Amino acid sequence: MKAGATDVNPRNLDGDQGLRLRTPNDDNDGGLANVEAGWLPVFGNHLDGAYRVGMWRNSMNQPDLLLDTQWQPMPLAGGDPLTRTRSDGWYAMAQQAVWANDGGRLLTLFANFSRSDADVDRVDQVASIGLWLRGPFAGRPGDRVGFAIGQNRVSARARESERLSNIATGANGVLPRK
Repeated sequence: MKAGATDVNPRNLDGDQGLRLRTPNDDNDGGLANVEAGWLPVFGNHLDGAYRVGMWRNSMNQPDLLLDTQWQPMPLAGGDPLTRTRSDGWYAMAQQAVWANDGGRLLTLFANFSRSDADVDRVDQVASIGLWLRGPFAGRPGDRVGFAIGQNRVSARARESERLSNIATGANGVLPRK
């Protein structure tokens, strides 16, 4: 189990921050808290695995992708975006070595999935799967070669905002795909 919290602060990357836990004038915009549970099994002939699930909560104010402060669609009604006072998300990761030989070659499979808050995050889902082979050539045991496929999904709110924006402006812009 792991847990953590971070100050969300635009000044954290300033070079003069040193080891301060807080910045001058309390410039924080919110906090990011996360928790993760993991399992690190070893099967058979040094076939290591890593399995993790986690979640986060961000307390920073963020603009809604679709609604204005009157809870109407912004592309049609105009106005300022509705302020969301938090966003949440979760993820799952799996990595497992499935084959090894005495020469140091190792085949590992992996999968990752994350889901974030569709109200404020334009991309609300990311998924990938793949594999890699360590030591693909006998003379180069430190090399790795891999293959992966993945998908990022644009949130339904972002797609609806784009659709309504096209209607409001008379544009015929390309809408993001699911």
